[in-house]
Amino acid sequence: FGILLCGVRRAMAENILAFAHPASLALPPPHCGAARIGFRNLAGALVVRFSHFIAQIASKVQGEQQSSWAISAKWVPAERTAGSVPAKGTLMNSPVIRGDLVAYAWLLRRCGDAKALIDGRLLHAHIVKSGYEGNGFVGNLLVEMYGKCGSLQDARSVFAKIYPRNVFSWTIMIEACTRHGQGKEALRLFEQMQVEGVVPNKVTFVCILSACTALKALTEGRQIHASIVARDFESDPIVATALINMYGRCGGLVDARVFFDKMTRRSVVSCNAMIAVYAQDGQSKQALQLFQQMQCEGVMPNKATFVTILSACVSRAALAEGRQIHASILANGLDSNIAVGTALVNMYGKC
Repeated sequence: FGILLCGVRRAMAENILAFAHPASLALPPPHCGAARIGFRNLAGALVVRFSHFIAQIASKVQGEQQSSWAISAKWVPAERTAGSVPAKGTLMNSPVIRGDLVAYAWLLRRCGDAKALIDGRLLHAHIVKSGYEGNGFVGNLLVEMYGKCGSLQDARSVFAKIYPRNVFSWTIMIEACTRHGQGKEALRLFEQMQVEGVVPNKVTFVCILSACTALKALTEGRQIHASIVARDFESDPIVATALINMYGRCGGLVDARVFFDKMTRRSVVSCNAMIAVYAQDGQSKQALQLFQQMQCEGVMPNKATFVTILSACVSRAALAEGRQIHASILANGLDSNIAVGTALVNMYGKC
């Protein structure tokens, strides 16, 4: 499931970028000096903070057009306790120089990845001062950043100001709600976006299926499946995997298997999802049979497959199969992987 979410977030990032104006995202020509951006990895109690925010212009006249490429941000570690006030010399005390959209995108994503809420709010204030808050692209990124930082209140506030809201805006907000356990709100937003005439895309469907999974909302999941079929997204491998996961975790094991068997092309990810559904339901025999079937069909297991199938070997009766899987792990050179090794230890302990 973690792999599925990573794929969703990668697709979301691509969708967000697609919303920006092409000229705003165009990379500088090869002969232009691009501004250097430095970001230092931090750990422990050290968190990111702006010590200054200085835009550098690398420009070259081409005919009558001048290309500006701007931004260098210096990040320094700083000890901070909950509720502490940013010291002087941080972002908002720096000279206010307008950065371009690409620069803001880079910084907002770094704040989100680092879960640096205080710094994200400082950057948001800078964006407001620079006059970019009304930009739909920046608004989407702000919602995403606040969602990653755990502040749904801030995300809702920014989302309410975005106009017009497109499919990317709605999908980002739905994903933020789902990420933080607000599945009912995600379902409400999903309905509202369609009332407002915004058509969901594949990423939207994956996000809302995750909300159904968390809520164990099988009825709503089936309704969303019908919408997926109507829009011809059922064959998409990520959507298909989300459907299997939703049915399996919502008590619709038969539905999950029926859908899995209908798939014309099964990937290792979809096979892993179906095996995981069986393992979580305690149906070790079916999980092991599917593990053999996928290999007969030419789908090779990966690390996640081995971790999942080993979790299905939980009794003395499955010890022989567990040893065979161990041999396959050795043959694939995966025995040194921490997750696989831990799963092997657990399997032998339970068997």
